[in-house]
Amino acid sequence: MIYKKFFQATICTMIASISALTTHIYVMKWMQPYINAIIEQVTKEGINFNPDPSTYSWIVIGAAYLTAIAMIAVCVFLYYHAQHLIPGKTRFIKMLIVIAILFGIKGDLVRQPIMNFILSYESMDFFTSLKFVILNHIDQWVANIFLVICLVYLCPKKT
Repeated sequence: MIYKKFFQATICTMIASISALTTHIYVMKWMQPYINAIIEQVTKEGINFNPDPSTYSWIVIGAAYLTAIAMIAVCVFLYYHAQHLIPGKTRFIKMLIVIAILFGIKGDLVRQPIMNFILSYESMDFFTSLKFVILNHIDQWVANIFLVICLVYLCPKKT
């Protein structure tokens, strides 16, 4: 029985991964000319795609906090209801496990840096590419580690 479920989960993982990645590739190919046209037009108008965070308006900052609160509320809900299923006797061990789970689920924390490294390595040397990826993603890694620390140490235990 356990082998059947493992086999089903493996098949599900393979089909979902292949279909999602294939869809991503074809949609990006389809959208790229439109995106390039918008970037070209905006660049001609002198709009900066990478503004200094100190120049963000209150609308941008407010939207960032609201969307972060929504995403973190889902994390708190899931952790609250599943914390008893996470192995480990100490909170520190639970924290390490939840960090691994979160990094595994959120592709922007592991998969995207790996893909960025591979793509940048084609035009840069190894260490420059590695430094680029680390500097580009360290804010996300640190923020998510702090999220997990807060989850494990501040979330109430389900009774």
